[in-house]
Amino acid sequence: MGIGIEHGNGQWDWDLFMSPYLTPRTGTHFMSSQTLTLHMPSSRTVPYHS
Repeated sequence: MGIGIEHGNGQWDWDLFMSPYLTPRTGTHFMSSQTLTLHMPSSRTVPYHS
């Protein structure tokens, strides 16, 4: 289980499930593997199933 981010342009980042780190692409800081803080209001989180 990971976290996928859907951006307003319809693109997805499926690799954003490592923790903790800050990805400059989205500006999304993952506090932990279960807790995250979104700094982009246009983004939403969805369950990730490989």
